[in-house]
Amino acid sequence: MKGSKEHEYPLSPKGREKLLVQAMNYQQCKYCSLIEILEGVTDIDLVINLKLREDALIAKCLGRRTCSECGGNYNVACIDMKGDDGETRMYMPPLLPPPHCETKLITRSDDTENVVKERLRIYHETSKPVEDFYRKRDKLLEFDLPGGIPESWPKLLQALNVYDDEDKKSAAA
Repeated sequence: MKGSKEHEYPLSPKGREKLLVQAMNYQQCKYCSLIEILEGVTDIDLVINLKLREDALIAKCLGRRTCSECGGNYNVACIDMKGDDGETRMYMPPLLPPPHCETKLITRSDDTENVVKERLRIYHETSKPVEDFYRKRDKLLEFDLPGGIPESWPKLLQALNVYDDEDKKSAAA
């Protein structure tokens, strides 16, 4: 009988903890297995982990807007923060809509601070095994984003020892 009490097997707190650890280990193994399959199909020289301060990331997520008429995506958040050292500045301007969309902007109902923080928690939890996998193989580049594309792109190219004026122009456009 579905939902019947006689078929439920309640776990003790110790049993729940053990089950959770097993589930987490399974998740980590699952991602590593997928990565190993990918590694067998193609040569991966480098994985770039683009990192953004969590407060800036949350602000950008909460600033997302969609035009209810045309479906265009915009972001009303303007990030202008000092770095941890008190001097370095992070600036990411808003991506504002054209005038004909301004009054038609909507926010996803699940774009709340609590939901965004939970999404980030899940992201960190699920990406950690992937990061660890490539870090152990010395194939992971951790790159802290200093701001938007115009600020970040040249610095990323520099970190990769790639200097190409055409790439800078196309990425900043």
